[in-house]
Amino acid sequence: PAPPPPDTRDPAAIQVLTTEFSAQAKEPHLRQGPELQVLQQVLQFSGCAVAPSGQFDAATASALKTFQTRHKLPTSPRVDDKTRALLNRQLQYMRAAERAEKASLGVIQAWLEQSQQTLEEAVSHKLQRLLAEIIGLFLDPICATATQDRPPSEEPPPLHSLSQHMSTPGPAHIVSKGPEVEILQQALHQQGYDIKVTGAFDLHTFSILKAYQNAHGLPASGETDAATRAALNQALHNRYLHTRLRYDLWNSLLAFGQHIGKTLTHEGHTIVSRLCDHCLYLLDHPEAAHWLGTDPGQTLIHELGPPGPGTRLSHGREVLLLQELLQALGFHLPLSEIYDADTGKAVRTFQGQHKLPLSGIVDGPTRQALNHELERVRRGPAA
Repeated sequence: PAPPPPDTRDPAAIQVLTTEFSAQAKEPHLRQGPELQVLQQVLQFSGCAVAPSGQFDAATASALKTFQTRHKLPTSPRVDDKTRALLNRQLQYMRAAERAEKASLGVIQAWLEQSQQTLEEAVSHKLQRLLAEIIGLFLDPICATATQDRPPSEEPPPLHSLSQHMSTPGPAHIVSKGPEVEILQQALHQQGYDIKVTGAFDLHTFSILKAYQNAHGLPASGETDAATRAALNQALHNRYLHTRLRYDLWNSLLAFGQHIGKTLTHEGHTIVSRLCDHCLYLLDHPEAAHWLGTDPGQTLIHELGPPGPGTRLSHGREVLLLQELLQALGFHLPLSEIYDADTGKAVRTFQGQHKLPLSGIVDGPTRQALNHELERVRRGPAA
């Protein structure tokens, strides 16, 4: 029979895997093409070390075997029906994750437009990594469990503003207590001033307001005149946008979990909340885009190396952290998230510099030395 026509589909448009790919097949369409590239993307999404080259190479065969082993399937260099069924489930998760990441980036973009800000390329790249990591937690059994329940809904944060002339008790037109005084005190507290929210405009509030006015070049009257209200209302508006961003970002991520039937565990909730805070911190402090890893407290905790036995990792965020650290130490290697030959060579050189066995694998002693260097690099040149 005549060979099938070349597959010219866009990999991003492929929603289902249908081909029985095999490393041993003679027909080209069973060893290459856009659908095979999607297969490799799914394997990578599932934590297997493979680059989406579109060619059924040795790395693809190894990643396929790893996937089959993890799912307790017979191992073979062929995508049989059972393997393909599980791969298609992962493909649906991957496509849902792509949509969730796009929706989350849309939330951030809307905030940027409202805040009249733009993103540096380094910040955008780091945000994408953070969001990908957050989304991946919904597929981690430690961080999320299967459920059909809707996550508890939250009300969006209210937008407060100041409209009244406030100060210490005095003339009849001066407001000195009530809900708007609480808003004033909250606004001053959010600006970093040591003030309690009591709802009463006392002498301490008077002094703090004067300090705020002096710091912002306003008449230091201790009263919320029009200029002071305008400055504080702008601060309240910025704070609202920031809080609303976190609310919308959080809800977009929970919607992804609901779509795939997963809800966060207590541990997952804590981690996702922390990483969301990192996203917001990154938007406020673009220089943080150059930190190593997605989490400032992230360290190397697993054995890292080429695909091997036990719990050794050969792909993912921890391998990427290793590669970033090696780059910071002066090694030249790509940031691929895959423990490739360049990474192994750099690790062996590092081991030689620290008089460690030249295994090319990040074992316990090597990991300890690398984490020491990671801490030193994060402290900066003065360390």
